[in-house]
Amino acid sequence: MGKQVNYIVCLDFETGGLSPNDNAVTQVGMEILHPVTFKSIATYASYITPYPQKEIGTKKKSVGIKNKRERTDKTNDLYIYTDKALEYTNITLDKLYKLGKPIDEVMNDMLDMFKKANPDNARNYKPIMLGQNLIFDVGFLQHMAAYCKIDLGKYLDGSKDFFGNFQPNYFDTLHLLKQYYAPDEKVTSHKLGLMADKLGIELVDAHDAMADVKATSGLFEVLMNNMRSSGGDGVTSSSVRTRDHFKF
Repeated sequence: MGKQVNYIVCLDFETGGLSPNDNAVTQVGMEILHPVTFKSIATYASYITPYPQKEIGTKKKSVGIKNKRERTDKTNDLYIYTDKALEYTNITLDKLYKLGKPIDEVMNDMLDMFKKANPDNARNYKPIMLGQNLIFDVGFLQHMAAYCKIDLGKYLDGSKDFFGNFQPNYFDTLHLLKQYYAPDEKVTSHKLGLMADKLGIELVDAHDAMADVKATSGLFEVLMNNMRSSGGDGVTSSSVRTRDHFKF
């Protein structure tokens, strides 16, 4: 039996705005990676049919809206889809109605991916998430989980915060890239497209969830391989502080 490992699930959402409280998820992209070889195990992508606001937990969503110009009579009971976000992602409501799947169905598909990323159903080896500026996507993942009454702690590596809410553990390529390029004064932006181009990673259709996932997983592989090749034991600096250094 080989060594057990935490598989990695790379995730990206496209959304109808920046707020997981008020805006809807429009598209999801996912890829399962083996953490040693970075081999792609499985991928998933789907648009999500526009869905109505409803009571989540103890907080009742208001169907009111600050900017009524962004909504029509057809969508007055839906989560907010701003014109700016839809234009930015090149996703229209018509496309969502034609190609999307119901949010509950998409959530179940995502859970199947999380299960696939834990083939032995091991309690201590649940998958770890990966993304670019993933804190944004985590908010919308929590939005979907609350909407569909799903306990993410059953499927993902993580822990509960001070308020009792589950918070997944994750790798964020944005933070890794900031560290990687910290000595390079010429690098002042760490946006996905710029970093993919700089490191030779293909990004065919930026702001498409699956394209962003593929670029993110490619960046992660490059960064991890560079780190692994820096030294056999991972220690390259003579100034590393040992345990004895911290004795009082």
